[in-house]
Amino acid sequence: AQTQVFGLNVEGDIEAGGRIYGEKPSQKRDAKFEEYRDLPELPYLGQFRLRLFTPDEGYSSEFLGSKWGQQDQEFSLRTGRLGLWEFGFDWDQTRHIFSTNARMLATESARGVFTLPAPRPAGAAYNTARELDEISTRWDTARILFRLTPTPDLELKAQYTRINKEGDRPMGVPFGFNVIEVLEPIEQTVHETRLQAAIAREQWQLQVGYTFSLFQNSLSSLTADNPSSAVNTAFVASATGGASTPAAGRLSLPPDNMAHTFSLAGGVNLPWWRTRVTSNLSYSLWLQNDDFLPHTINPNIAAAGPDLALPQTSLNGNLQIFLLNLNATSRPLPPLTLSAKYRLYDYMDLSDVIIFPGIAETDSSLVSEAHKAGRWSYIRHNADVDGRWRIVQPVALTLGAGWERWDRSDHREVPESDEVFGKAALDLTPWDWLLAKLKYMPSFRRINLYNSRAHALHTTTEEDAVSPQGQSFQLRKFDEGERNRQRIDLLVQLMPTDTLTATPTVGWRYDDYIRSTLGLQEEASWSAGMDLNWAPVERVSIFGGYVHESIL
Repeated sequence: AQTQVFGLNVEGDIEAGGRIYGEKPSQKRDAKFEEYRDLPELPYLGQFRLRLFTPDEGYSSEFLGSKWGQQDQEFSLRTGRLGLWEFGFDWDQTRHIFSTNARMLATESARGVFTLPAPRPAGAAYNTARELDEISTRWDTARILFRLTPTPDLELKAQYTRINKEGDRPMGVPFGFNVIEVLEPIEQTVHETRLQAAIAREQWQLQVGYTFSLFQNSLSSLTADNPSSAVNTAFVASATGGASTPAAGRLSLPPDNMAHTFSLAGGVNLPWWRTRVTSNLSYSLWLQNDDFLPHTINPNIAAAGPDLALPQTSLNGNLQIFLLNLNATSRPLPPLTLSAKYRLYDYMDLSDVIIFPGIAETDSSLVSEAHKAGRWSYIRHNADVDGRWRIVQPVALTLGAGWERWDRSDHREVPESDEVFGKAALDLTPWDWLLAKLKYMPSFRRINLYNSRAHALHTTTEEDAVSPQGQSFQLRKFDEGERNRQRIDLLVQLMPTDTLTATPTVGWRYDDYIRSTLGLQEEASWSAGMDLNWAPVERVSIFGGYVHESIL
């Protein structure tokens, strides 16, 4: 409907109704039926929209809502002046149902603390435990945004998002080889602030941004009783430490943390050879410094000796990521297109390197061996260049080459690896309804050395590193070993009518791990598939696909 009030145009629509099930899914199947939605058997307001605007559309306000009163409801408000500013507010709920018929003997005596009845019940008793209510989580997301365009080529944006997560989800607590499943309590909040400015001129464009993210968890741990023991048994020492059956176990929950991300992106049109250069870079700083939990809540293991003393109270976690993308495209001649790409990804783990004198495993055993926390920094480079020449109108040939370089931390077996590849592709478009593309890519990966004991040397102290542990010196992990690869892909796109598109594909690949005597040595694979897309009318599209892959 549309009308006028106080000189403003008013329009809107509303959708309401009711829902009745002839036969609702059983309780067991209802968790999947309503996994991410709420479908109550009640009258409901499906959708509401109200819009007010001036006759010239200069100013407008719009309010939207859907699924009111349900656990997946949504609301939205927009108001602004056309081409100058806009203010918006969004709020929505999203739920995830894990189970509607689960059973559990343990009771939650306090949030995140699960207690079994005394005496400890036998195994069969768990099958007849009380049935729980729905196990699910719900996210409530609120978002405020503001956009300002003071000039036609300048845009400023600010956005704040708050996500509140509540509920429970299944979680297993291990006691050696024995495990009890309880519920992980979810009481988490995420805050995110985004700031962005963009300027666009005819010959160049520039965009800068900043994002701040804060994660808060109101709970630091989960505790559950051991179903096989009601007491902490006496500690029994051994050559490597010792053991004690615990009465309860504890797991750490996700810690509070924050992240800062700075980004810069831009593009420029150069006056030579119709050349355009684009680039974007970002820097992220992730911080986490929650206090460590004690190694164990089993007092008999904690009292066994000084091995479980914490060397410091927190991690002082510091993770930094630098990303750079640089692209250039040029057309010096009408039939020739040249392109070059370079990508740098630098993952820097600068958290404290902590040596723990000993560790406790699943609150049931003491390992009296010093362990060093691993740091998994690495740098990855990717570069490729290619040229595409249109030989004649329906035929184009692309030739290119590329390079990938990994610089890994000394925790990995291969500190440095290089892979080079070539590329040759032939495009054929003889008619508007036919496109065929054949591509061949050989590649060759080489490494500087393979140290099969690299990880063992850095997870224990230097004195313990001589102990026989780690992997066989003959093993070569497939993502680090030297490899020769041959790959051929064929894609054909057929459009017999304006509404029907068929895309058959065929691929073949052979990998030869040339210096691997233990582990993956060679692999041959082929695949064939077909995608079909049919649009019988303007607003309806039907899509289907099938792929068969064989790996030998």
